[in-house]
Amino acid sequence: MIIQLVQINQPFLQRDYLPYTIGLLQAYVMRHACEPWRYTFMPPMFQRQPLEQALSALQLAQIIGFSVYTWNIHYSLELAARIKAIRPDCLVIFGGPQVPDQAEAFLRKHPFIDVVCHGEGEEIFLKLLEALPAGQLAAQAEKNWENVPGISWINAQGQFQTRPRPARIKDLDQIPSPYLLNVFAPLLRERPADQWIALWETNRGCPFSCSFCDWGSATASKVNRFGLERLKAEIQWFGQTGIHLVYCCDANYGLLSRDLEITEAMVASKQRYGSPKAFYIQNTKNVTERAYQIQKMIANSGLNQAVTLSLQSTTPEVLANIQRENISLASYHELQKRFREDGVATYTDILVGLPGETFNSFAACIERVIEEGQHHLVRFYNVALLPNAEMAQPEYRQRHQLQTVTLNYVAPFTPTYQDWPETQEIVIATATLSLTDWVRCRALAWWVEFVYFNRKLLQVPIVLLRRAGIPYAEIFSYLLEGNWPQTSVLAQIKNFMLDKARRVQAGEEELCAAQVPGKGELWLSVEEYLFMGLNQSQAWSVFFTDVQLIFEKLLADKQLQLPLGVLSEAMLISAKLLNVIQQDQAFEQPVSSNFWQVYQSQLRNQTLDWKPWRGELLRDWKGQPFHSLKLRDVTMPSTQERVSF
Repeated sequence: MIIQLVQINQPFLQRDYLPYTIGLLQAYVMRHACEPWRYTFMPPMFQRQPLEQALSALQLAQIIGFSVYTWNIHYSLELAARIKAIRPDCLVIFGGPQVPDQAEAFLRKHPFIDVVCHGEGEEIFLKLLEALPAGQLAAQAEKNWENVPGISWINAQGQFQTRPRPARIKDLDQIPSPYLLNVFAPLLRERPADQWIALWETNRGCPFSCSFCDWGSATASKVNRFGLERLKAEIQWFGQTGIHLVYCCDANYGLLSRDLEITEAMVASKQRYGSPKAFYIQNTKNVTERAYQIQKMIANSGLNQAVTLSLQSTTPEVLANIQRENISLASYHELQKRFREDGVATYTDILVGLPGETFNSFAACIERVIEEGQHHLVRFYNVALLPNAEMAQPEYRQRHQLQTVTLNYVAPFTPTYQDWPETQEIVIATATLSLTDWVRCRALAWWVEFVYFNRKLLQVPIVLLRRAGIPYAEIFSYLLEGNWPQTSVLAQIKNFMLDKARRVQAGEEELCAAQVPGKGELWLSVEEYLFMGLNQSQAWSVFFTDVQLIFEKLLADKQLQLPLGVLSEAMLISAKLLNVIQQDQAFEQPVSSNFWQVYQSQLRNQTLDWKPWRGELLRDWKGQPFHSLKLRDVTMPSTQERVSF
């Protein structure tokens, strides 16, 4: 039997993921088949390519297995339909998170699929193969699958058939490692110069059941473990093979005490072999001390410079609606505080449009996250519905009055043209968030990313406005909804964001198509699109002038003030720091107060009194580091201090 496995991955920064999921299937068959010589595996198909080219590669296969998720489902379906039309004798199998648990409608809509698998696929896939009689074409064989667990199909009489899932695999070492079994050796030999990303599991399972996520629903609550010696052997393989990045697929890395030892082994591999260059994890919830130790170890070793602190929302009603009330906000806040004190960067995820959220609560969530020390990065994501997650089920949709739209899913900095684009169903209104307020939330999130986090365009003056007594939520809301001349640059940016949010709500891609010099037409995030537009129109000086006028008006409206000259100097240094990022410029800026020290103290959640200070902020070098400058007291020229920002 000639088998072709297909797992179309989404490239990341021009690097490819090794097709781990189908590698597990192949390794399991190689190890556990009664007669492994019956099966010949073609090279794995893992890159999106023109369909005609992909079809040509599938011509010899008798059995074709697809692993599908949100980034490859439409391409995989089209490829499967076309190969079945050409080769009706081949057997087409689908598995993965995008296969619905209730699969009858899915199978009837896609009659070219012979059978689907539910849950952990290794054992199920082998049982399917073993149920096929030798010497017959797979699709022509009678489907004697009554004893194969965890599958669904339509029988010859047109009746839907399904079998219960088997018990989860407790001893995960029954599943051989595709890395240690050298499943990917031919691929690595063929492309020796590529920088590969290795997906990796140390355990399976998740004790949480967040409503928007199908991780917990896919594996239930019990956490089963791969053996420690196997994991250490895989780490050594990553190092010796020169793997660029290891992306850990555990739902809660750090949940188990042994994860400290595993992290130490990964750090040792980097020190010995120089690989992997990076190690990315999904941080565990509630286990504060161990999570801190692990992330600190990863950051100090250079395996990852920014720690992920997933939050989604701080609104109690929202957390209850999405079943995250058992995830401690106190743990998150403690980690944020400790990493800030250690100088370790973190970033936070927040979802736009969760049930129970309002515009005011969403703005308050952003404010709280910044107040508690997140000044490095917040990433805002739309709420996407996954087929097997609780949030996608009819009862949940009705209870929270979810309104959704399906739009094309595209990745930043990729070409705008893509045959058979993938889609996402996203939430655009709920019982507590009207269509209009969803637009406001989406635009507010873009404002925050654009001016506060992305290149920190206006972070210095915004922090100083907060020091003057204006809450962050009011500052950002003023940028979104302030009333100023429509000819101003800020008004144009605001109107673009609101219009873009409405178009997304109507089904347009969230990213923006733009001609990028030397690269053709690419998808850009809203912030990158606006940034490029300001560059191309050479409007930065007008932008900073408009901002200063708006902030002066906000202070006047609130009957508040900053020390004389502070706002002007803060705007000037913001413009000069932008020139550092864009053009690697050195600069010197005289200042008349300690506003930079006040800004830095606010980032550390401290309070420093204003005072006159005759000094300079300067950068007397080019190149790295880009995110630092020097402070020089003009009354003591030999005294200089370098600070990071």
